[in-house]
Amino acid sequence: MINEKFHYGTVYVIDRRKTESEITEDFQKIAEVGMDMVVIWPPVFYWETPGGKEHSFKTGDLIMKLGEKLGVKIIVEIMGQVPQMEYLPDWATKDEFRVYNRGKREQYYNFNHPGVKELMNFHIKQCVEHYKNFPALYGYDIWNETAFESYDKYTVELFRQWLKEKYHENISELNDAWERTYTEWSQVKNENEHWASTKVEVDWHMFRMRNIADLLVEWKAEVRKYDEAHVVIADNVLSMISNHTRDRGTDDWKVAGSVDKYGISFYPKSGGRILDEEGPWLNSETLTEANNASKNKGFWISEMQSRHYSAVFVEDSISKEELRFWCMEGVSHGAQTIIYWKWRPFTKGVQVGGRGLFSLEGKETERSNMVKDIADIINKNSDLFMNSRPYKTPACVLYDPENVEFIKCSFAEIKKYKDSLYNDSIHGLYKTLYENNIPADFIRPEDIKAGGLKNYKVLFMTFQFALDNEVSKKIKEFVAAGGKVVADGKTGVINTWQVANKQLPGGEALNEIFNCHEVDLRGGDSEFQIEKNGDIITSYLEPGVKIKTIYEQQIVDVVNGSKVLARFSDGSPAVIKGKYHSGEAIYITTALWLAYYYKGQKEIVSLLKGIGKYLNLNIIEFEKESLAARLISGKEGNVLFLFNYEDRKITSKVKVCADKKNYKVIDLVSGHDVKSSYEKDRVVINFEIQPKNVLLLHLKEEK
Repeated sequence: MINEKFHYGTVYVIDRRKTESEITEDFQKIAEVGMDMVVIWPPVFYWETPGGKEHSFKTGDLIMKLGEKLGVKIIVEIMGQVPQMEYLPDWATKDEFRVYNRGKREQYYNFNHPGVKELMNFHIKQCVEHYKNFPALYGYDIWNETAFESYDKYTVELFRQWLKEKYHENISELNDAWERTYTEWSQVKNENEHWASTKVEVDWHMFRMRNIADLLVEWKAEVRKYDEAHVVIADNVLSMISNHTRDRGTDDWKVAGSVDKYGISFYPKSGGRILDEEGPWLNSETLTEANNASKNKGFWISEMQSRHYSAVFVEDSISKEELRFWCMEGVSHGAQTIIYWKWRPFTKGVQVGGRGLFSLEGKETERSNMVKDIADIINKNSDLFMNSRPYKTPACVLYDPENVEFIKCSFAEIKKYKDSLYNDSIHGLYKTLYENNIPADFIRPEDIKAGGLKNYKVLFMTFQFALDNEVSKKIKEFVAAGGKVVADGKTGVINTWQVANKQLPGGEALNEIFNCHEVDLRGGDSEFQIEKNGDIITSYLEPGVKIKTIYEQQIVDVVNGSKVLARFSDGSPAVIKGKYHSGEAIYITTALWLAYYYKGQKEIVSLLKGIGKYLNLNIIEFEKESLAARLISGKEGNVLFLFNYEDRKITSKVKVCADKKNYKVIDLVSGHDVKSSYEKDRVVINFEIQPKNVLLLHLKEEK
């Protein structure tokens, strides 16, 4: 593999109107602004050959030679979202190659069709064999923005094989789960019907995620037939948590595990075109998920937003300061490469006039000038950033893709609520953690089964409607051994066979840790009141303050002498704290984090602040004014990122968790020393930060 450094670059899109002189001029400017990497698309140029029926690489050869001359590494994007310019030119297309997806948007052809597989493998062979010996080549992006769904016969047969493996080749097991009466596997298909059991549809969407990962494994193996040296990359749009529609069918963890480098297309500002909500907290959630999907090995921002969407949609137009924020947010969450989408704006198509760092004429913009400033920071500190990872957090949040599907199926025909309640509840929880500067990883059910909770002290669960029995047992063991769990309403209502649990919350395997039993449910909005009890969890709230809730109120009986910290107006417990062996659980009998996401009551932030204080979750604390902050750690010390999103200068004091006294603090931008002191287990730093700016402080251990 290639020696690693922090790469910084742009996607360069070539169309048939690009001239050699224009390409040469652009690449000279790319190098001048401090970039060292370019992703080229398309990978082949059919228009260069008579009749357009052969893979041609004349323009690609020019770019490879320019890259070698200028010290710019090249990634060949083998497959994006325009098949006719890649693996399936129009002259080779057949109707049978198309996906069958019940009227949804067709973006790709059917990758499971034998004919398409043959064409894809030929395309990979042609590209890899041609480019592999160029010194400038870094690697191949084999699937940009993964997404696929088809109900054709080839895909359905793969679905059957997946089901056979899942249900141990036992048709009776499948019938039990699906409430069907099959006698042969050949009878099984996607029924698009879930009244008797939502497991039918849940399994289909879980299979889709596996299918995409399997295709990546297949294509990577095809690359390796011809090139064993260069990196193979794939990427998704944002994350499966923030961009949680079913359109894509992507599991970020599975994608990351199928290739050498995992990346995301990072578009923090959509002007309402993609995301319901935007902001630094959602950026943090997206980037945290990307780092967790990469197993903390570092991820790529394969496409960084550079400009508004198109000439006709400019509500997502961006400032130079936003570019700096987004790049530094990426670095502070574990990004190891940042690639902008793209160099110049689109000259044709639905996004004409959109995206691009430079103008259509190739002239500088305020964003391109900021790009050079960011390059200076990244290039100066490449080794430091590459050898650092997000500081180890004691807290994790359970994220369960299967629970996503159970919720979507369960709410498919309920108009009052969206089918995204689980993801929205995750958003509410993460946003509340973020606003308290409490970092938290995402942990998956398979990680918990493998013993992953041993790396954490606290597990958060929210709207965890479906709980796997084995996962429940592992959580119970975690708490018994001294771990802490914080959960809210709808925990463990069913198991993952969609069978209702009788003991709630938590189900039979987990109910004991919560020290309460559900006796009834009450729907709709409500409110609860903080008890006067002197508990640290409620210490940031005045006794008697009322917190508004939505969706439901669980009526529970409290057992084992557990402490009730808040009650609903009818006297029933709202927040319960109780022991279980060496650990404890805090249970909230309503969908609290969902309420925060939808309603935004700041008292909920204060309640979590108390929970964080009680569980010792803060690794960064402020006196006076608080800012968004992130900490990365490596062999050269820690780097503290302070983000001032406001239009005013801020002066404050920050205390950063540190296990040693002898830290020297250096401003990474100015190179100046920053005064600091040491109190208990914290480095204390007084700082001043300018409006709309980021402060990067290197906490370097002195020998």
